[in-house]
Amino acid sequence: GFHRIKVSAFPEEQFPDPNSHRYHKVFDRVPELFISADAKREALARYDAQDPVFLSDWLGQFCAGSVEQKVVTPGIIKGAMASLGVVERIDIGPRIGIDIGTGSPDPCTASLFVNGVKRAAWEWRPPREDKEMRVTTATELARLMVEWGKMVGEAHPECWDGEPIVGNRVSIDDTANPGVCDILYSKGIPTDRVNFAHSPAGHWPELRGNFRFLNKRAEMHWLARCGLQEGYFAIDPDQFPKSAEEACWARYIRETDGSGTIIKIEKKEDIKKRHGRSPDHWDSDILAMRQSQPSAIVRTKGDPGGGMRAKNKIRSSTSRAGWKRMS
Repeated sequence: GFHRIKVSAFPEEQFPDPNSHRYHKVFDRVPELFISADAKREALARYDAQDPVFLSDWLGQFCAGSVEQKVVTPGIIKGAMASLGVVERIDIGPRIGIDIGTGSPDPCTASLFVNGVKRAAWEWRPPREDKEMRVTTATELARLMVEWGKMVGEAHPECWDGEPIVGNRVSIDDTANPGVCDILYSKGIPTDRVNFAHSPAGHWPELRGNFRFLNKRAEMHWLARCGLQEGYFAIDPDQFPKSAEEACWARYIRETDGSGTIIKIEKKEDIKKRHGRSPDHWDSDILAMRQSQPSAIVRTKGDPGGGMRAKNKIRSSTSRAGWKRMS
């Protein structure tokens, strides 16, 4: 009963409607007065052809099932890798993301990014019978921060001095296991505590556009997507197949109210039902892709949020006393 009209920025023969909708009238030769050639080129470079944002905002299509679309697609992962050596990368030094699991079925996972590129992954399952699981997990994480700090210092001396990676450079999922961060802090090892259910943090303002987010989890998923698209981050699918696979699991919903667009991410329980497990490696990745904030624990000669250049060496001011106690 509707008169269906489509207004598209691109010719219909170039991008046919994937849902085979029939339109009474199609306007697909939009004058440059409304959409410039540069804007079209930017859209083609940024979006996958099946991206629901591209389908609705640029092709004017009624996207059946668009609320079930993926946050990240395989094309976004491949495109981010293709940007290496082409896009000038920001020098943000090392960042660690840690997703804490109970051991069975979900492991503890950690991701190390150096200047936006994933360089190492770690998986560990604490024994369920261990009554002091939080203590052993905290001790293991402290060891990892030391080990990866030395590794980054050796491989990238231009941006890290080999000290333990601590403070706001280590983002830990604090949603269900706050005790681990408490133990680390009590030993003089502070971290960036992240509760996925809390309000958005406002990170990476240059990537967020005009979107708003339901919570911190939605914000982190969406900014990881945008960061991959813009060349801020890269994950080698051959080296880290679990990350590349799990990155494509989450689906998002765009809702509009009187103040603009809100991004929501489907519940993790729904993801588990579809895939049989939690996307632990991707969770640690999006934690590592958070924007480091200035901290008294991490001292830099530049902006830890991404403004410093490679010659500005990052140093840690944390005392080693805490590390000795943990070991």
